[in-house]
Amino acid sequence: MRIQETTHRDEPRPRHPAVERSKTSKVNTTPKRSILAAIGNTPMVELPNLSPKEGIRLYAKLEGHNPTGSVKDRIALCMIEQAE
Repeated sequence: MRIQETTHRDEPRPRHPAVERSKTSKVNTTPKRSILAAIGNTPMVELPNLSPKEGIRLYAKLEGHNPTGSVKDRIALCMIEQAE
């Protein structure tokens, strides 16, 4: 199956806030005081070419940008903070 780009996206569309942040944010290279401080603000990207039909917008969350590359990083952070 070949996915083709459509032309129905000529008009501006509202973007998800995380998408807007990811377009303007730079990779943060500031050293963190601990691995826990590096968790959060996972970037999201829109996948317009994978949309099954007009009006449906798909996003991917780049969990690999978390310190351990896992969606469970935030859960672990919450557990650690509550235990302290």
